Amino acid sequence: MSFFADFHIHSRHSRATSTQCTLGWLAYWARLKGITVVGTGDFTHPLWLGALNDELEQAANGLYTLRPGAAAGPAVPASCAADVFFIPTAEVSSIYKRGGKVRKNHNMIFAPDIETAGRIHAALDRIGNVRSDGRPILGLDPRDLVEIVLGINPAAFVVPAHVWTPWFSMLGSKSGFDSAEECFGDYVKHIFAIETGLSSDPPMNWRVSGLDRFTLISNSDAHSPENLGRESNVFHCAPGFAPIRAALESRDPAVFGGTIEFFPEEGKYHLDGHRKCACRLEPRETKAHNGLCPVCGTPVVVGVLSRVEELADRPAGERPPRAAEYQSLIGLAGLLGEVLDVGPGSKKVMNEYHRLLARFGPELRILRDAPCDELASFSSPLLGEAVGRMRMGKVHTEGGYDGEYGVIRVFSPGEKERLGDPETLVEGFVGKDERDERDEKDGSDVKRGVYLNSSSDEQRAEMLLHDEAPGLASPAAPAQPSSHPAIQSSSLHPAPFSTLSREQLAAVTHAPSPLVIAAGPGTGKTRVLTHRIAWQVRQGTVRPAGVLAVTFTNSAADEMRVRLAALCGDAAAEMTVCTFHALGLRILRADGEAAGVARDSAVIDECGRDALMDELFAHLPSRERQQLADAISRSKLLPEPDGRIALAFEQYEQALRSRALMDFDDLNVKAVLALRNEDVRNRWRARFAFIAIDEFQDVNHWQYELVRALAPADANITVIGDEHQAVYGFRGASNAYLQQFAREWSPCTMLQLTRNYRSSNMIVSAANDVLAPVGAAGRLTTPNEPGRQIIEYAAATDAAEAEFVAHAIERLVGGTSHFSMDSARVGSDEQGGVGFGDIAVLYRLNAQARQIEQALERLGVPCQTTGAVNPWAFPELADFLRLMQEAAARHGGQPAREIVAHFWEEFNDTLKPGRVKEASAAVLAKARSSTQTVREFIDELTLLSSVDAYDARAERVTLMSMHAAKGREFPVVFLTGCEDGIIPFE
Repeated sequence: MSFFADFHIHSRHSRATSTQCTLGWLAYWARLKGITVVGTGDFTHPLWLGALNDELEQAANGLYTLRPGAAAGPAVPASCAADVFFIPTAEVSSIYKRGGKVRKNHNMIFAPDIETAGRIHAALDRIGNVRSDGRPILGLDPRDLVEIVLGINPAAFVVPAHVWTPWFSMLGSKSGFDSAEECFGDYVKHIFAIETGLSSDPPMNWRVSGLDRFTLISNSDAHSPENLGRESNVFHCAPGFAPIRAALESRDPAVFGGTIEFFPEEGKYHLDGHRKCACRLEPRETKAHNGLCPVCGTPVVVGVLSRVEELADRPAGERPPRAAEYQSLIGLAGLLGEVLDVGPGSKKVMNEYHRLLARFGPELRILRDAPCDELASFSSPLLGEAVGRMRMGKVHTEGGYDGEYGVIRVFSPGEKERLGDPETLVEGFVGKDERDERDEKDGSDVKRGVYLNSSSDEQRAEMLLHDEAPGLASPAAPAQPSSHPAIQSSSLHPAPFSTLSREQLAAVTHAPSPLVIAAGPGTGKTRVLTHRIAWQVRQGTVRPAGVLAVTFTNSAADEMRVRLAALCGDAAAEMTVCTFHALGLRILRADGEAAGVARDSAVIDECGRDALMDELFAHLPSRERQQLADAISRSKLLPEPDGRIALAFEQYEQALRSRALMDFDDLNVKAVLALRNEDVRNRWRARFAFIAIDEFQDVNHWQYELVRALAPADANITVIGDEHQAVYGFRGASNAYLQQFAREWSPCTMLQLTRNYRSSNMIVSAANDVLAPVGAAGRLTTPNEPGRQIIEYAAATDAAEAEFVAHAIERLVGGTSHFSMDSARVGSDEQGGVGFGDIAVLYRLNAQARQIEQALERLGVPCQTTGAVNPWAFPELADFLRLMQEAAARHGGQPAREIVAHFWEEFNDTLKPGRVKEASAAVLAKARSSTQTVREFIDELTLLSSVDAYDARAERVTLMSMHAAKGREFPVVFLTGCEDGIIPFE
C-alpha cells in the first residue's frame, strides 16, 4: 500500500506550541490531512511519555493507535475516515563545544516502540534537563547521541533535523559543519536519512554531492495540529517501523516514493537578510555587500540558499542518480485565504475547507489529485485556477529571511478581478499561452517551480490536464604499594620543568626538607606540587612508592593523579594520592585494632549518621536531632569533646562501636589514635619518604595531628596553601596551622608564589583591592592582558537576579532556540562562542541555588548543581550503599565490577528519573571500569562528597557554592548574592 507520513511534530509540552497538540487532536488533523503515520514527537519529555503510555496501544503492525476511550478530537467527515498510526519520535537540541567552536544541532530520534523510547528518555535524563521542554537542550555531541541511542536499541535510528537552518543544524551557516562526516565522526555510517527543512527543497540539496547517500525526507515540524502535512513523505510499503526504516535505508523509489514540500521560499531562513532593518538579500547581493547589512552595516544572517551555494559542487538543475521525486504544494487553507481575501485561519476559510473535505476527501488528495474543473465548479473558479497554477509551480514568491516567513502567492495584484469574469476562464483554469502572455505584460516575478522534476512546461500542463504525476504516485485510501627503583633522568621529559617560572622552579627544586609554599590563587599550586614530586623522583631522592600526596576532595586527587601520570608515566601508579579521609581509612583498614577499630568496620555517610540519630534520639523533634548531630560532628573535630553534650556524644559513640561502624569524622580521629602506637607509627613513617599536602590552610585539628604523626620534625615534607583561601572554617579548619607548621617543623623554609597565571589583570586588580583592608601580604601580579571589564548588575530581588543570569547565559551562547532569535531576545548578529560548560554561577549559600536553577530550567538550559547535596543524600542510593556494604562484608575480596553489576539490575528499576538516575549512572560506570575489590570500591564511594559530584565533562552550566568552586577554572563566572552579610561574609 501507499501512504503519507509526517514524523517531525511537537507536543503541547514544547515551547511555543498549541495546547491542542494532544494525541487526540493530532489524530483528528492527520485524518483531515490524509496522513497515515504521524510521529509522536517529544517522547523525551516525562509527561508526554506518560501520555503515550496511557493513551496509545500497539497495533498489529508494531505502530500505535489511540486506545478506546482515549480523548479524541471531533468526528471527521466520512470521506476522511481512515486509520492513523503513531511512531515514537523525538527531537533533541545539542548545544556543545567542539574544536573551539560552539555547535548547535537538532536531531530526530526514531524508536521502534514506546519501551525503547522510555529507555532513551531515562538515558538522556541522566545527561541533562528533559523536563522543561519537549525538545530538550543537552550538552551532547550528536556523535554521542547516536552511540547512546544505538546502545539502547540497534533498531532505533537518528536523523539530522532541518539540516540547513542557520543556527541549529548539521550544515547551518552559524554553528554547523561542512559535512555529515564532520558532525557525526565515526558514527556517520549509522546515518542514512536527513531532513531537508522548510527552507530548502530536494533540488537545492542535490547540488551537494556529499548528501547523495542519504534519503532526503521532509516533515512539517508542526507546533499546532493544523500544520500537519505541510511537508510529508510518501511510502509504498506497509505502515510499520521496520518497513519504514528499510525504505529510508534503501533509497529505493519503489518503496520510498519521495516528499511533499513547502515552496522553499516560504521558509523563514531561505534568503539572507537582517530582520531589524527589513533587509532581504539574494546570495549575490550578500556577496556584493561583503556579508553586511546595507542599512546598518552589521553581519546579515546567511540563509539556506547562500549556504547551499557555498557547499555546492554541482550546478543547479543537475539531478543525481536515484534521486526521489517531490512535489511543492501550498496548504489548502492558504489557497482559500488568498481566493477569499481573508486570513487562512478565518471562519470563512474553515467553513469552505471542511465543505471541500466532505466532498473530495483529505487535504492532500485535494491538492494533488482533485480535478481542477470539479474544484472550480464546486467551490470557485478561482480555487480551480489556484490549484492548477500551484501544481505547475507558477507562483509569486517573496523569500523568507532571518526568521521571517516568506510569502507565496498564486495571483498577482489585480489579477483575481480579471479572472473573476467567467469568460476569462476555460474549464476552471487559464490556458498556458494566455497565462504566459499576461505574465509578460505584467512583468510579474513568477517562480516557475519544478513540478515533479519533469523537464518542460508543456509536459507539466499535459499532466495537469490529465491529473497525472509520474513517479510520485498518490497513496490509495489507506487501509487500517611495592618497591620501585628511582626513575632515571632520561625517563622524564625535561620540557615541563623548563616551562616553570623562576619562583615556581625555586619551589620545585628546593632541597628535601620541611617547606611551606604560600601560594595565591592562580599561581599554579597543584602544578608546583606535582612537579616537586616528579623532581624528587627524578633526582632519586625518593622512590615512587614512597610518595604520599594528600588533598581535600576526590576530584582534586584525581586531577593530581592525571598530572603525575603525565610527568612520571607508569611510576605514578605506585604513589599514594588521596584525600585526608581516604588516608585515615587506609591506616584503619591496616592497623585499626590499635585504635579499637575492627578492620571490616563499615563507614557510614551523612545519611547513615542521620538514620542512626533518628533511632537513638527518636524522642527529640527532627530539628533538634539535626542540631545535635551537627554538634556531635563539631565536637569530634575538637581536641576534647564538648562537655555540654557529653551524654549524647557517648551514646552515639557506643552505638557506632556496637555495630562496627565509623562516621566520616572518625576516620582522621581514630587514625591518629592508631598512630600513637609506636610500632604502627614507625611502620607508616617508613613507608612515606616524601609527603606533599595541598590546600594546607584548610586542615583541622585532627588532620594536623595526622600530619604530625606521619612526619617527624626533620621530614621531607612540603605543604602548600594560602591563608586567604580558607573555606572550611565551618568544619573546624584553621589557617593558623600554616604558621604553626613553620614553627614546629624547624628549620622550615617559607616561599611565596604571587604571580597569577589564571586570571585577567582586571580580576587580579579587583582581588587585590578586596584583600587590601585585611592586610594581605604579597599582592598578586599577573602577566595577562587587562581582559574584559567586570560587569556589575543590581537586581531588585533574588528572582530578578536569577532571571538576569539566565538571559545573560542565553545571549552568551548565542541563543538556545529558534525562539531566542525570532523573538529578538538574542540578536541575529550575536555569535555566542561560549559553551554551557564554560559557565559557572557561584553563590555562598546553597539556598541561593534554587532560584537560579529554576530560571535556567525555564529556558531549557542544561545545568548541574554541585556542593548542595551529597550524592548519597538520595534515600534510594543510600539504600543501595547499605546493600553494598553488606555485600562487602560477605564478598569483600571479589571484583567490584562483578558484584555491583549483579545487584544493580533489580535495584536500578526502582530509581526515579532526574538527579537520582544521574548519580546512579555515575556509580555504575565507575564500577564497570574499576579494578578494585568490593571493599575498596565501597570505601571509595562512601568517601564521595558533594564537591566531588561536579562532572567537568558535562556540557552544562555549573551551579556551585564558592567552597566547591575552589580550584576550578571557567571562562565565564557569575558571582551572585554580592550584598552585605552574604558576600562579603563578615
